[in-house]
Amino acid sequence: MFLGLVGGFFFGVNAPIQAASMNFTADPQTTDTSKGYFDFAAKPGQKQDLTVKVSNVSDHEITLNVDFLNALGNPSGGVAYVKQDQLENSKLTDSKRLASKYLHGPKEITLKPNETKMVTYTFEAPKDVSKGQIVGGLNFLEKATSQKMPAKNKKEVQINTQLAKMIAVVANFSKQQANLQVKEMTVSSSASSPFLNLHLINKVPQMAGDLQVDYTVKKMSGKKIGHAITAKSPIAAASDFKYQLAWPAKVYKPGTYKVDVNVTSKNPDQSFRHTYVVHVKNQDTKTYAQKSGQTSVQTHSPMMITIVIILLVIIVGLAGVIVRLMKK
Repeated sequence: MFLGLVGGFFFGVNAPIQAASMNFTADPQTTDTSKGYFDFAAKPGQKQDLTVKVSNVSDHEITLNVDFLNALGNPSGGVAYVKQDQLENSKLTDSKRLASKYLHGPKEITLKPNETKMVTYTFEAPKDVSKGQIVGGLNFLEKATSQKMPAKNKKEVQINTQLAKMIAVVANFSKQQANLQVKEMTVSSSASSPFLNLHLINKVPQMAGDLQVDYTVKKMSGKKIGHAITAKSPIAAASDFKYQLAWPAKVYKPGTYKVDVNVTSKNPDQSFRHTYVVHVKNQDTKTYAQKSGQTSVQTHSPMMITIVIILLVIIVGLAGVIVRLMKK
């Protein structure tokens, strides 16, 4: 189960801020309530009902849009649940595994204040699929609303929010063994970091688990200049994607480098070791400098990232308390 929040904010100086809140809940009705998503056995041509309990927990009418999602390999790690058939650096190796083609049901739900509905969707398995998995999701998105709250200085706060909840759908046919393949490595960059793009393929339509990449960047002389280990993440079924590994060294200069890579995954256990030779060109460093406005790579310790996340959670929590007090 995944929960998404996207907000657009515009406010004047010293104006009060009203925190966004979730106006609805969407819960899959399954025998195993601990999972929070649909996970069921499937057969060719078989239909499976997927019932979702949706509730409006606000005091005003809301409308939910429902999208049917596909599960692709996420270049940032894990699984990306998206409406598209493919992303810039990610696609499925088998178009029969696009879950959005087999999901049917209401695309819009209107709920009165405090109203609850049982909404049924259907997964209709293709007749020519009998092995592996088809993975996707149901995404419930509240239509954008604008809330205005006057301030004492006659300025206004306008908050545009879109709140969404995604429920994964996993259809299990005859089980197969995932088969991870490690391909070439290339270099690219964004505003946040240069990347080593490791091309990974899982041709088998079965998810694998605990993908982890341990990698070290060295000069051609053998001198180590950077090392990193990714967090463990699942691998999408029938996926073909370029895993973006952040450049682990603080210095990003043109040159030729060795990259020692150790890739491991589970279900089944697989392990790959390989040494790549990558070429960082002048244009690569210029592109990064233009996007980021800097020439060195900014690194942040896990402790600092954790502290920032905790502070953000505290701020959001306090904002929610203030809103509730103002409503009394």
